Amino acid sequence: IFGMPISGILMSKKGPRSPFFFSAALNVFNTIMILTVIPESQVPEDRKPQVDLKDANPWGAMKMLARNPLITGVSVAYFLLWSAQIGLQITWMNFFPYAHQWSTAKCGAVLSVFGMGTAV
Repeated sequence: IFGMPISGILMSKKGPRSPFFFSAALNVFNTIMILTVIPESQVPEDRKPQVDLKDANPWGAMKMLARNPLITGVSVAYFLLWSAQIGLQITWMNFFPYAHQWSTAKCGAVLSVFGMGTAV
């Protein structure tokens, strides 16, 4: 929800690479917080001692989703929803500055409204 307006403001003020640098800095901060500050949430007795490597891959996850038809349908619907949302964002950010001379900040602000509507 906040990513598009922040990206639009950064792009209009600092250039097209600035949102990527900002995102990388947030990811580094997040990694440091996870490794140093946030404790393990499970008690030691409930932790699984080993990871089953045959299920720790994308195909294992897809097999697990395919076991239940309801979960499969929800997963497909969710995939289609987000594919449409990403398509809207890409088209919006490329078309409206060209066709209507909108700034990237204005495009980002309008897309954040669409993001809030999708979240609801």
